[in-house]
Formats: sequence, structure tokens, C-alpha cells
Amino acid sequence: MKKNLKLSSFIALVALFYFTSCTKNEVTNLALSTKTMSFIIGQADSLIATVTASGDISKFPVSWTTSNKNVVSVTNGKITGLAGGTATITAKSGDITASCEVTVNNEMAAVMNAGFLVYLGDAIKTGISNLFAVGIAGPSDTLYFYINAPLTSTLNLPAGNYNVLSVINSEADLVPFSVIPGEVYNGNQVNSWYIGKVESPILEGTFNIISVVNGKYTIELNLIDGYGNTIYGSFQGSLYYYNKSASVNSLIPSVTKSSSKIPDLNLFENRKQIELRAYLKE
Repeated sequence: MKKNLKLSSFIALVALFYFTSCTKNEVTNLALSTKTMSFIIGQADSLIATVTASGDISKFPVSWTTSNKNVVSVTNGKITGLAGGTATITAKSGDITASCEVTVNNEMAAVMNAGFLVYLGDAIKTGISNLFAVGIAGPSDTLYFYINAPLTSTLNLPAGNYNVLSVINSEADLVPFSVIPGEVYNGNQVNSWYIGKVESPILEGTFNIISVVNGKYTIELNLIDGYGNTIYGSFQGSLYYYNKSASVNSLIPSVTKSSSKIPDLNLFENRKQIELRAYLKE
């Protein structure tokens, strides 16, 4: 009786070993958490890959690739929109692949929590407006504006819509409640720029000051940059005020990438001065 029990146990162990050793390590299915995604520039989200396998599943790590590195990046399933367009994200485990189609819209949502306001006076000698330099920034977004305000404005910008000028032919075009568009002049970034997820001049749109109460601004942005991206953003808080009108004369400072350290008065002391013709399109 004991011999039969031992023999049965031996046969069972042999059978277990045989079937275990014959189990094939392979991926039987790979599924992603979604097959389509939509982003704006700078937005990030994650794809989750679920692997079904026989045998040792640890032998089948998931690898990730993107069909267009300029539009979408992917790292361990984390996807970030870089520019407008489409791309296919592919996950692979073993011999099986799964994909997700990603669309990145030409939009950015800028987040700002600090800023400065520099009074430059009638720096361009228009006789109709005072010029202000405005910078607002956040963890990854920095925007600069050169804004024409009424001659009565010397300490702050009044509430209202400031529209980006489409054409500047003479000083007469630099009317109050307007924004000077960005451009590159002699290799310098000048006037109104966005620096962050991309680096581009601001060419269209509105800088909307909803209210100014006890020195605190509520600002909303709806802009279009040189790449056709729409930039939305908002700011609420104080703008550090500097009066630089006495030292400006007919020259005004250009915007440089180092200016992202705002607010800092030295940024304006160290910037290269550029000529008026950069603003007048001569």
C-alpha cells in the first residue's frame, strides 16, 4: 500500500515537472487603456498597457515608441504633446504590439503666478501713448508684452482689451490699448514673445485686463503665436512695478531668453538696447 502511494506521488511530481517545463513563455495579449487621445501642447497623460502572458510574465517588459518625436514624446507610457499634429504611440511586449492614435491641437494653456510691470513713458515719442513692458511667468511659461497705454497711465495699466497690432507703419499706429507684436530683429527677440514649451513671437490676439483692484491684476490671454498656436492663459496677482522712463529715451529694451528669471530689475539694466526702426518695420 505504501509502495503504491509513493509511486503515485512520484508519478504526480513527474507529471507536474513535465507540464511546468513545457509551459511556453509568450505574450498572448497586449491591451492599452485607450486607442485614441487628444492633447494641447505641453499637456501630459499616461497610457496603461496590460500584458497577458503564459509562463513568466516578467520576461516581457513593455517598450514604447512614437511615430513622430516632434509632435508627441513617450517615456514608459507617459505621453507629452510637443507640437500640433498627429502621431501613433506603439507599445510592444514580446511579439505583440498595440497602438494609440494621438492628436495634439495647436493650443497651449499657459500658467503664470509672478510678473512685473515696467513704465517706459512715451519711449517711442508717439505723443499719444505711454509704453509699458509687462512680463508674466510660471513654472514653465513666460510671456512678454510691450503695451501702449493712455498717456494718463503712469503707475498701472487700466482695465480693458489690449489688441495685438497687425500692422505698424508709423508712430500713429501705436495707439493706446494696443500690443506691439513680436519679431526677430538683428538676431534679437523683440517686443512680445512666448518662451516656454515653444519659443515664438506673439502675432495676434488680446491681452485682456479684466480688473485692477488695489494693485492686483486679473488678466486673461487669448493669443496666436508665430507657429499658429493658440495660447490661453490667466494671471491674478500683483505686478512688480519699476519706473524706467528716465533712462529709456528713444530706445527700448529687447527681450532675451535670460529674462525668464522675472521679476528682476537687473534684467532691464542688462538688456541690449535696440533702435526704433525695429518697431516701425523699416
